[in-house]
Amino acid sequence: MSKSKPKSKPKSKPLVIWTFRRAGGADLANAVFNLLDYPKAKHEPFNSDGIYADLNKNWLESKNIKELNAELDQIFSQGVLIKHCVELFDIEFNLALVNASIRHGYNHLFLYQRNVLDRLISLHFAQVTGIWGNEMLKGKIPDGSLYQERIPVEEMIMHAQASNKTLATIRQYLQNKQQDFITVVFEDIYNVEISVAKKKIFNLLSGLKLLSCIKSEGSFTKSVLGKKSQKVSDKYSNFINYEELKGQISRVKSFEETWSLVELKSEIFPSVDVERSFIDTLPRFVDLEGNVKIGGVVVLNKLQKEAKKLVAVSDSGARNVVEWGIKSPHMQKTFPDNPNAENARFRFFLKPSDRTIKLMLEDTGSDAKEETIIASISCNN
Repeated sequence: MSKSKPKSKPKSKPLVIWTFRRAGGADLANAVFNLLDYPKAKHEPFNSDGIYADLNKNWLESKNIKELNAELDQIFSQGVLIKHCVELFDIEFNLALVNASIRHGYNHLFLYQRNVLDRLISLHFAQVTGIWGNEMLKGKIPDGSLYQERIPVEEMIMHAQASNKTLATIRQYLQNKQQDFITVVFEDIYNVEISVAKKKIFNLLSGLKLLSCIKSEGSFTKSVLGKKSQKVSDKYSNFINYEELKGQISRVKSFEETWSLVELKSEIFPSVDVERSFIDTLPRFVDLEGNVKIGGVVVLNKLQKEAKKLVAVSDSGARNVVEWGIKSPHMQKTFPDNPNAENARFRFFLKPSDRTIKLMLEDTGSDAKEETIIASISCNN
């Protein structure tokens, strides 16, 4: 009687790490990647100096999503391990990466730094010195004149706000697709006692189902925490307008707060009174504060002579007349025989607290006929 062969362990999933530049955790990423039996891409491979830089360059030139998806499938089908700095890419490119990783069964790890000021000043230092890693520090410690170069405070604040929103959009997208993900905060591993850091590290490995890959807990912990290196971070506050940046940092929400996003979706309804209608200004994900600009086109059919107005009606019953009649050269060219095409664009502002907005076409007279629904916009958590 032949003995049955022991069942082999299922192979761990490949991993993509969603992060920012200067968010810390390079040693953590390398240590985790070294546990996985998949190809490893050096640094952040889609960055302008990375091995896959041409993908983003081609995307920006062509905006050909089919071509981009095909190229991404070639990479992700191999299980290439990816650490990706999301703030350097537009949201379409980022979501194409997300979809490719979903198609090919990746795990997802979010890695960020809670202290926004520390990340921004580290990023500024790296940008003005060209020192992006500890290995570059040898013989390159800058002199005091560097710190006389002013930090572009407003630019850095806007960068941080946009970065948080991009990472939050990716997280929300994964959540909407019912994909699991793990979150790691730099400070929870690198600014705590070793025993606390070790617990966080091994909770992460448990979530990724990689605990069985560890040969020595001590050695692995040491590889994550890294070696002590020559520090320049204690000099960051020497920048001439450091206090100005510090004073403005409260304008940046924490990443946790930026997670409160809703997804906008629109639907167009045909009408006998309308020759063409669409919405082309509609951000995909928005936060819960402020107003969101919505825009599009409604071209009444050429036989329509009666004056009409567009009204945005919220689910709470609030009604607001939409600004309509903005010039649309494209519609005028598309429908040259229709006098209603020249001024067919509209715009209005949506409050994300309104769950649904209906765009209604109405007569302007006092004896208004029944309203016609042109479109609806809904907010989904």
